[in-house]
Amino acid sequence: FLEEIMGYKILLSGIVQGVGFRPFVYDLALKLKLKGYVTNTTNGVEIYFEDDEKKVNHFIDKMIKNLPVLAMINEIKVIPTKEERIYDKFVIKPSNKTSGVTIVPSDAAICKDCSFELFNNTDPKYRYPFINCTNCGPRYSIIESIPYDRKNTSMKTFKMCEKCKYEYEDLTDRRFHAQPNACGKCGPKIFFRDIEGEDLLKRAGKFLNEGKVIGVKGIGGYHIMCDALNLDAVNKIRAFKLRNFKPFALMIRDINLAKKYGIFFTDEEKKLLESPIAPIIIKEIENNFLLSHINPIGKNIGIMLPYAPLHLLIFDYFKGDLLVATSGNKKDEPIAIDKKVAEKALNVCDLFIHHNRKIVNRVDDSLVRFVGNTPYILRRSRGYAPLPIIVNNNKNLEAVAVGANLKSSITFLKKNYAFVSQYIGDLENYETDQFFDEVFYRMKNLFEGNPSAVIADLHPDFYSTKFAERLGLEVVKVQHHIAHMASVMAENNLVDGVMGVVFDGTGLGSDGNIWGGEIFVKKGDFFREYYLENTPLIGSDSAIKYPYRMFLSYLAYFNIQIDEISNNSIVREYHLISQMIKNNFNILYTSSMGRFFEAVGAYLLDIYKNEFEAHSAMALEGICVDEVLDIYEFSIIDKEIKIRDILINIINDVKNGVKKEIIATKFHNTIAHIVQYLAEEIRNRYGINDVCLSGGVFQNIFLLKRVITLLEKMGFNVYLNKNIPANDGSISLGQIYYYLLTTK
Repeated sequence: FLEEIMGYKILLSGIVQGVGFRPFVYDLALKLKLKGYVTNTTNGVEIYFEDDEKKVNHFIDKMIKNLPVLAMINEIKVIPTKEERIYDKFVIKPSNKTSGVTIVPSDAAICKDCSFELFNNTDPKYRYPFINCTNCGPRYSIIESIPYDRKNTSMKTFKMCEKCKYEYEDLTDRRFHAQPNACGKCGPKIFFRDIEGEDLLKRAGKFLNEGKVIGVKGIGGYHIMCDALNLDAVNKIRAFKLRNFKPFALMIRDINLAKKYGIFFTDEEKKLLESPIAPIIIKEIENNFLLSHINPIGKNIGIMLPYAPLHLLIFDYFKGDLLVATSGNKKDEPIAIDKKVAEKALNVCDLFIHHNRKIVNRVDDSLVRFVGNTPYILRRSRGYAPLPIIVNNNKNLEAVAVGANLKSSITFLKKNYAFVSQYIGDLENYETDQFFDEVFYRMKNLFEGNPSAVIADLHPDFYSTKFAERLGLEVVKVQHHIAHMASVMAENNLVDGVMGVVFDGTGLGSDGNIWGGEIFVKKGDFFREYYLENTPLIGSDSAIKYPYRMFLSYLAYFNIQIDEISNNSIVREYHLISQMIKNNFNILYTSSMGRFFEAVGAYLLDIYKNEFEAHSAMALEGICVDEVLDIYEFSIIDKEIKIRDILINIINDVKNGVKKEIIATKFHNTIAHIVQYLAEEIRNRYGINDVCLSGGVFQNIFLLKRVITLLEKMGFNVYLNKNIPANDGSISLGQIYYYLLTTK
């Protein structure tokens, strides 16, 4: 039998399309004097060699050690086989369609080679705003269907000139089968009304230098930009976006200029910033002027580098070093992706830079903080989406999960891949709901999804839940916070014998109350072991917008007397809330840790209304200080984490003139010590040593670090979300993993 084998077929899955993989294989095969072929399939890449096993293994070893920049291999299968024809050389065969799963590459920041060519006046692509190669440029944002070939992207409308076509077809060229390849003669163009090209770039630079605001169509959508050091321009954008306090992201000309502005990156942060992902990285900075108008409520600012060639060209005419670069949308709406919508919606802009390359899949900028040396994603979009999370799907299930209501995402499960969408937003208006639908059907098409079940949140009024019920599939509903825990389990390949600490804002519990401060155990089944004490949630959603009401409801519910509230309207509201609680009128009950943090922040910092989600809680984190290690006394009774004593001690500290920074830190420390105490209780009871941390509250990095330090000191294994955020963007993945774990 072995003598009949003429060669070996190598099947590769992973990020192996649209990243220069076939020419890489071709070049390596020629160097090793191998014969056969390489081709794209809807499974990934297929390679065939007519040679012995030793040479094939040598090829695989060389391939793994020298992968292209954007490539990633998830699985390699080597199959002895016999081909119908004999090859006298190595060739690249046209793509063929097979039944399987292709991983769609994410959009990649401009590479160093293209950056050099962009400003090299002898290069044919000199100052071309859409320069790219197989190592960089748009991918997911332009793809319509698979395989990832030019005819299946929005670049199909641009016919390549002879020069670009030669590059595209030349196996030795860096742009071989770079699907967005084009130049100023044959490719997309920038324009605004009757202005184009270099004239428009000059005009944009002039406007920015004069303190005006511009709108720029990028890879995945529009940015609104202005000079970050021009207070009037920044305030103009603040007024437009109804954003008096929420921080803006900044784009810095060059990473080497960061120190000039009190921004200091670690080696790991610098590496990620300069990588193809090129996200916004949240940094604590040392520049009071910047903080005063870019982040009025904290010490952190989001920083990114120019990741598209168009950004670099804009900086070439802008005299400053820092641009505000915020998402091009109105408050709570999706990022704009076309000219008509942008000019209507973004009327704050004095000038636009449009372009005529269609954005098929809108993708906002990804947002990352570091915990130690590890990236911790806060918003998963450009550079990350729609890359999959690898899960063990030995039951060969196919399903889709539609997430929750806020920070929405969608996950398609196919084979061992859980494809998590880009950040969609809050499903609270028509535009975002439409974006949700758009993402669902585009992903279904891309991954040829044929789900037998749809997994949704327990809440019957969520748009995503109603959407699930309209699909005509089996609907499986998963409790919100169990999904949070399951998302961490999915990312860390955990199956059983796990506890999950989920501190969050809002999620319907299985008892009909609003949960959000839960500690679960997964031992066989998932069950709720501890939780924050249930307290009245006055006015439901209005309590989220008005965190001071939550504080007043605590006072009324626990009958805590407080003398320093002199504002007559707040006093009247306190009496009204007291009557509502007494009469049990229009009241839900909640165990939300998010509401607890917001209430304490509202009280300490006198924030009556949240301008954005978790505003008062973020402001509270922003005044914490590392050197304070004290805590408040706490009690756990009948599995409930009690609130009253913590509140009374906070109020007493305020009365006694203790600095707000100390009070805020003691509060954070107290919650961290509660987690440590309860984790030890669960370990003693169930023998569990693995702890998952998830939920929106764990985007509070001060709290997260305190919790990790305490747990690791006690010998616990601590697991976090890694490639998806801990906020509700993780819910769809958690829903999928719960379905995998519990389906017989």
